[in-house]
Amino acid sequence: MDSPRTTEKHLRAIEVPIVNCSASAVFTAIPFGTYAVSTWHDENENGKFDTRFPGIPLEGYGISNGTRGKLGPPPFDPSVFPVHNVTTTLPVAIRY
Repeated sequence: MDSPRTTEKHLRAIEVPIVNCSASAVFTAIPFGTYAVSTWHDENENGKFDTRFPGIPLEGYGISNGTRGKLGPPPFDPSVFPVHNVTTTLPVAIRY
């Protein structure tokens, strides 16, 4: 995510396999700036982030900095991290 106003706007999207309970994504040529990352485990492989009313996740998900939302996506500001080097490593834990 690169915008605090919408979760629909994204700079890059990538699909990676889970191997030995872990996944790793590499993004290249990201402009320096401030970003947030969101990810989910599409357990039923339907291409959607499945939720139940009122938006409670049915699949594992993770947000940069471990940020959590209340009845919806988390706030942008606590989720942001700077990208000011060619290489930035950011672990994101998945919650189930």
